[in-house]
Amino acid sequence: VGSAAAHRIRESIKAKNRWTTDKAFNEKYLSIFEAGNYYQGRNQKISDKRSLIEQDAINSFFGGRNECFSHGIFTAEPGKEFLDIDLRSAYPIAMCICFNMNWDNPIVCSYNRDNTDNGILQSEMFQFNDLGFGLVDFEFPKELTYPCIPVKSTTFNGLVFPRKGSTYANISEIKLALDMGASVTVSEGGRVVVLSTKDENDMFDAVKEFIKTRKLYEKKYGKKSGQALLQKLYANSAFGKLGQGINGKRYQNLCNNTTEMAQYSVITMPAYAAAITALVRCLVSFCMHCCEKADLKIHSVTTDGFIVEGERESVLRMMNESVKEKFPFIFEALEQAFSDSDTAFEVKHEFRTFFNSRTRANVSVDEGVMAKGSFRGNDLFRNLPEVAKYHYFFE
Repeated sequence: VGSAAAHRIRESIKAKNRWTTDKAFNEKYLSIFEAGNYYQGRNQKISDKRSLIEQDAINSFFGGRNECFSHGIFTAEPGKEFLDIDLRSAYPIAMCICFNMNWDNPIVCSYNRDNTDNGILQSEMFQFNDLGFGLVDFEFPKELTYPCIPVKSTTFNGLVFPRKGSTYANISEIKLALDMGASVTVSEGGRVVVLSTKDENDMFDAVKEFIKTRKLYEKKYGKKSGQALLQKLYANSAFGKLGQGINGKRYQNLCNNTTEMAQYSVITMPAYAAAITALVRCLVSFCMHCCEKADLKIHSVTTDGFIVEGERESVLRMMNESVKEKFPFIFEALEQAFSDSDTAFEVKHEFRTFFNSRTRANVSVDEGVMAKGSFRGNDLFRNLPEVAKYHYFFE
């Protein structure tokens, strides 16, 4: 499905620009040219212009924010409940910042220690929907509970969010860190670049077509119909194809039962992939920060959502108002895609008591959240009615 989505996006962008060949798409949109040697599993090479930003983009591409802040069985206070909240269509909507690259001059500005005050960065240097990244040193205030700049862990395959450190970071998270009161400076010998883009956003236009077609199919065939769900999968899997092959991950080839290195997809673009994942982390981190200021406890965060204790309407109102003020372009993208920008959030589950052990492992007593954390159970568990599984899990 992901490969089909990537090919459909490519065809959509070709049609919009009246490009008749894949070669034209590669050269003009991706800045990739045919060559006699292999690049990422393909008989192609990136242009000299793209090579100016490629490695920094790859170094700045991280996964989602996944953390667990409490362990045990918890019951909500009177008048409150646990809310399992997600950002609406987080990754498709985050693609609203993927404006077409200006490959003639891909870097609009570059900050280093020589052209700034010893590398000190200021929030007003950036916009949250800028594309860009760089190597930075950072330190958050001691009283801040949830820092927002990720660092790859050296002890496990994941991210940590330390109070201070050095890492490649994207502009959205750099700007949020500065707004949170952190000091962020360009690392010695490093740089932070802002990329040059055009007014057009062909990538997001293609993804919006998936969303609009899904809405049509929901009316015609039903919300749970195969036709509608396929369009949803197209929209949700498109982002993954932008990042395919970047981190050198391996996969199982079922045709010959061998393990192979993942190749770039037909739309892989490290600069876009890095910016999208960063923006989703940035939005989640900002919501966590807002909850902290409102004295609301966060129990767990998983990529594009989190579990928080509070009163539903007041929590949603606070977060929508905060995000709309800080990230107005997110609500503009929601309006463009769904013709509905009333809320940037979706409450997936509500419950009064639950067991929390780690990320993706939270189960409520009765119907609500059921994230089993890879627990499969025995035949008895798997054959139980859904409601009974909650009680079985606790027992």
